[in-house]
Amino acid sequence: MDFTSQEYAEMHFVYGYCNGNALAARREYEARYPDRRIPSSAVFSRLHQRLVESGTVHKHHNEVGRGVVHDVGAEDLVLGMVLDDPETSTRDVAREVGLSNWKVWDILRKNKIKPFHINPVQALEETDFEPRVQFCRWLLNSDMEQYEFFKKILWTDESLFTREGVFNTHNMHHWSEQNTHATKERAFQRRFRVNVWAGVLGDQY
Repeated sequence: MDFTSQEYAEMHFVYGYCNGNALAARREYEARYPDRRIPSSAVFSRLHQRLVESGTVHKHHNEVGRGVVHDVGAEDLVLGMVLDDPETSTRDVAREVGLSNWKVWDILRKNKIKPFHINPVQALEETDFEPRVQFCRWLLNSDMEQYEFFKKILWTDESLFTREGVFNTHNMHHWSEQNTHATKERAFQRRFRVNVWAGVLGDQY
């Protein structure tokens, strides 16, 4: 679904208001028109490029479905899309901008942006944090007070089967110049699940 001429005009006004910063323009546009469909930052850059080259706000027939076919500004578009959505894929970016997948990778590497894996973490309630801290303190103190305290603990592990399916960290990335240690909540406490359990006590299991 394309935008109207009025929407394009207002996008370009906001783009100029933000001194050609597509990311800032997207934020400003969303603040001004919260009830509208919000375009990606790449739309602002493409719109300006289209006006410069053709004098029209509407797409050329060779842009539809392929994104920008020119090299001019392609790097900014790729970086803008990744900053807008750090969990996007290079294939989606390539399809939107009109570049090959390897070219998108080349742009990201050139700008030192790497795909870091997202780490799954336990979803905690607000009341969970303090009891966990207290337990850790108790455990450390007990080990100091009782000889071989840890050998008296039944250590357990389990394999959890849930309705969430398999979380494939290989396919989950967060594009950034530095590792932001991005996380994704899963293994929620309110769920359907089946555990396979095993335990070790001393040298017995």
